[in-house]
Amino acid sequence: MIGIEKLKETLIHVVKNIETKGKLYEFQSALEMLEKTYGISIEKVKAVVDPLFLKIGSHHEPPMLLTTKGELEENLSLSERTEGATKIRLVNYAGTSFLANEVISTSYDPEWRTWFEDALDGGVLFNLVLTKPGTSAAEDAAKYKMYPEQGTDINKNNLILKNYEAIQALIAKQPHIKLLAKFTDVALPYGLFETIFPDKTKNHIKVDLYSPLTGNDSERPSFMVYKSKNPKLYNHFSTVITKLMEHKSAETVMNTLAP
Repeated sequence: MIGIEKLKETLIHVVKNIETKGKLYEFQSALEMLEKTYGISIEKVKAVVDPLFLKIGSHHEPPMLLTTKGELEENLSLSERTEGATKIRLVNYAGTSFLANEVISTSYDPEWRTWFEDALDGGVLFNLVLTKPGTSAAEDAAKYKMYPEQGTDINKNNLILKNYEAIQALIAKQPHIKLLAKFTDVALPYGLFETIFPDKTKNHIKVDLYSPLTGNDSERPSFMVYKSKNPKLYNHFSTVITKLMEHKSAETVMNTLAP
C-alpha cells in the first residue's frame, strides 16, 4: 500500500505535470484520474492530501485553505491571487509597512512592494483600513502583534505613525493612483486582504490571524475564503471591512480618483 509521504510526492508530481501541459481538470475528475493511473483510491487521497496540492487549474479553488502565513504565500503568490482584480481592500495588512521603513520591505512579503506599486500604476483601486497612530489599538499592535521576520530592529510605535504619514505623502505625490485610506481605533485579531474581480464569483479574502507573542510573522495561522465556495464566511469578513470603513472612528485620507 502506498504511504502518505509517497502519495503526497505523487500528487505534487501529477499537479505539476497538469499545469505544465496547460490542462484543466475539475476536482472529481482529477481524483478519478489519479485512481486510474496510479491505483490510488479516491477516499485515500481525500484523507491525506494537502489542499494546496490540489490547486489544479485556475477554476478550481477550495472553499478554504488553512495553513501558516509563510506556507500559504509561498504556494499562492500575490500575482496568482490578484491577477485581473480591479479592487483590493486591506485591513491591518502589515505589508503596507514598507512605505514607512525600507527594512520592512525585506522582512515581510518580499514581492509585496513591487506588486503594490505595479497594481497602483495599473489602475487597481485600493481601500486601506489601518491602525490610527496614538490609539489603544496601535499600542496593542505594537506590543503584541507586530513581529517582522529576522528580528528586524525597529520602533514599532514609530512605525505605525510613519506608515500613516507615508500613505498621506503617497496620495499627495501620485495623483494618478486610486487609493483611499482609513485609519481606525478599532483593534482586530486578524488582517484581511480582499481581492475583487469583475467576475464576482472569483472574489476571495485572505485572513491572517494575529496570534500574540508569536515572534515570527510567517508562522501566523492564515487562510483563504472564496466567495463562490463559502459565501457566508466570505460575506462576514467582507462586511467587517465595510463596517470598519464606515466606522465613526475612521479618519479618511483619499486620492481624488478613489470613489
